[in-house]
This record gives sequence, C-alpha cells and structure tokens, in this order.
Amino acid sequence: MSLSRSFLSAGFSISRTVLTAAMSWIRFSQTRRFQAIFSYYRHDDRWRFGVILASLMAICAVSSRVEAQETTLRFEAWPTIIEVTFNPDQVPTEDLRQWMEVADYISNENGYQVPLWLEQCFKEDPRYAPCGPDEASLNINNAQLNLDKIRTVIANLESKRFPVELSPVVSYLRRIQTFALWRETQRLKFVQTGNLMYLESPFENIDPKTACKAVLDQLRNVADKEQASGLARHDWENCVWHERMKQIGQYPQKAWETFLAAHGIRERISQEEIQ
Repeated sequence: MSLSRSFLSAGFSISRTVLTAAMSWIRFSQTRRFQAIFSYYRHDDRWRFGVILASLMAICAVSSRVEAQETTLRFEAWPTIIEVTFNPDQVPTEDLRQWMEVADYISNENGYQVPLWLEQCFKEDPRYAPCGPDEASLNINNAQLNLDKIRTVIANLESKRFPVELSPVVSYLRRIQTFALWRETQRLKFVQTGNLMYLESPFENIDPKTACKAVLDQLRNVADKEQASGLARHDWENCVWHERMKQIGQYPQKAWETFLAAHGIRERISQEEIQ
C-alpha cells in the first residue's frame, strides 16, 4: 500500500538524519572548543554528557526535518476556510484530498452531506436541458441525471477508499445519500404517475403514512397536478427528511478528530469576513 511505503520511506529518512547528527557530533567532539568544555567534567560524567548531547542533536535534527517536510492544503467552503497541515511522507497528498471530501464543512458544499434534488440544473453540463431562471419546474431528463449523480456519490463513499478512523463518517454520509436516492426516486414516480402510493411507501424505519399523514391527506384533496408536485417537493420532502435526520443524528465530529490525530494532521478552520 502507498501508506506503508510512505512510512518505510519516512523511517529511512529519519535514520539518515540520525546518522548525519551522529557524524556531526563526532566532528564537533574533535574541536578544541569541545575539548575545553569537556575537560571540566570527570571521566564518568564525560560519557553521560556526550550521550545526552548527541541525543539532543539527533532529536533537533529529526524535528527540524519533520517540520521542513510539512505542507498545508487549503480548502474553501465559503465563507469557511479549512487548512490542513501534514507530512506528505506519512500521508500522501492525493489521498488526503480525497479524504477531505467527507470533512464537515466541505461535505456540506460538495453534495455529500446535502444531496442533490430532482429540479437542479447545471448550466456547465451540456447533458442538461436548458436551465431556466429558477429551478421551480421539473425536467425529466435533468431529474434522471441528478439521480445518477446521487448513485455516483454513493459509489464514491466506499469504506475501502478511506482510513478506518473515518468509517463512522463515511457510514453517516452513505445513509444520507441512500435516503436521498429513495426520496427523489419516489417523488419522480409520483410526478410521472400521480399515484400517491409512491409517497406512502416506507423507507427502513420511516413510515410516511404515520409520520407525514397531514401532508398525504392534503395531497389526496389536490386535483391540480402542478400544485400536487409542489406539495410533494416541499411539504412531503421536508417531512420525510426531518424524520430521517432524527434517526441519523449529527455529523460524527469525534470520529473526524480521531482520524486527524491518528494521521498527524492539524486542522485550522477560519471564517472569511462577509462583505
């Protein structure tokens, strides 16, 4: 694995640094200045003094090398700035970029923690139908593309792509995304067919017939298709989302902090001033 190679490389680097420090100690011990200092100590103390001084020199050399190897990556989730400082000999830079996708603030921006919805339209993607001034209307082609994107996010959230310390975070985000895929799929089927059973069907421990009964009763009394679509998008969607998040809970911040500590990563979070 790349991480194992990085640790092995780091071990060799530190060994070379200690050897360099030892050679420096030998050269220093041959100088007149050292002999003058050393003559003040008794024979037994001289040996102890030499060991201590050599150890200190080695520690300083290793510390300065580790500090010199550190680098910092900057991520923006406006108005939040996340900076992570790490040793690339221990944590490969590209791996860290991937792992940062599930960080709290970043996953709120990249769609991992706040999933896509059917009406979203991306102007820069030519596969999408022409985007209007707002996302009020549902385009079937765009909706299918957004469902595919949710499936891609779920595929990216494979635990094997992340360190074991991030397993609670990855699991948390997968639960959000799998629920979003079900929610948006059921809503699309309802819009296409007008059949309320798609909004009544349960998902794991969520039973919309019970949890969202008021919204479903309201939908039964709506004849206008556009109005019914709006109720499904806002009232029903918000209702089932609220029920799901009560079960999932909050972002597992302690697991994230454990991950940072395990890999020697320092995180600094700041806020840009909003003009």
